[in-house]
Amino acid sequence: MPLHPDTLIADLASRQHGRVARRQLLGRGLSDAWVKRRVRSGHLIPEFPGVYLVGHRNPSIDGRLISAALTCGARARLTHLSTLMALRVIPYAPGAVHVAVPPGGPHERRGVIVHRLALDIGERTSVRGLPCTSVDRALMDSAPLLSRRQLERACDEAAFLNLLSPTRARQYLATRAGYRGAALLRSVLDEHDVGTTRTMSELEERFLALCDEAGFPRPVVNQWTQTGSDVPKLDFVWFAFGLVVETDGRAAHDIVTVQRRDARRDAVTGIAGFHVLRFTWWDVTRDGHRVIATLRPLLCPASRRLSDRGR
Repeated sequence: MPLHPDTLIADLASRQHGRVARRQLLGRGLSDAWVKRRVRSGHLIPEFPGVYLVGHRNPSIDGRLISAALTCGARARLTHLSTLMALRVIPYAPGAVHVAVPPGGPHERRGVIVHRLALDIGERTSVRGLPCTSVDRALMDSAPLLSRRQLERACDEAAFLNLLSPTRARQYLATRAGYRGAALLRSVLDEHDVGTTRTMSELEERFLALCDEAGFPRPVVNQWTQTGSDVPKLDFVWFAFGLVVETDGRAAHDIVTVQRRDARRDAVTGIAGFHVLRFTWWDVTRDGHRVIATLRPLLCPASRRLSDRGR
């Protein structure tokens, strides 16, 4: 027996983060007049042109992303920065959503940046019901939109999530040599030790930028290392120089138990032969010159590559 319209809508919405497209409803036999009545009654709430929230106003990130894809047609999929957001490689940022459509596909939509792309089958994937381009394609397409450090950070996060293999990415880029962004991404893969600078906070990112500004060799970030019976995670470590830096956020270290944990970790790390320094949010953001002056005698000019460090 044919599904009741409410059952049909509920089934569609359950697979699309609470959204349905007008074309989907019409394609299943519902009339345009019926859809309009449901819009007037508030059962269907317009979000993008031709895309409706079903009985709710849930502003979820995944919901907004899939709505942008739905408004561009059945063959549309997220691309560029929006794929990286969907894959949790970069943080979500409000604004227009990037959507890929086949050549000759629809024109611009409100709130959507449309890219007409001829995608190979290997350049398509999905996550949590969201149609996306592959991570390699998304990183390549996003490269011109990101700073060098932002692209490094995206590669670090993608590698951490087991989405990016530098070897496979290089093989993919070899087939896309003329594409915009291919050279930028290849440069990062060739010159950056992917996965070694995965920062986990704004403070860590600012400290790393301070080190780059001073011309220091890049430390390894958030490295788990065996030291005796404990395995502490080190914020920043220069293995070649036996130096560890821990960065203390604005609020976390007001807690006595955290202070005791850090003191114990510093002691274990010191026993392992590392020199341990700690810098606060204020040190890094307001007194960067002193931080650099403190580190400079401990970090000789970058005459040894990080790849030569002992682990």
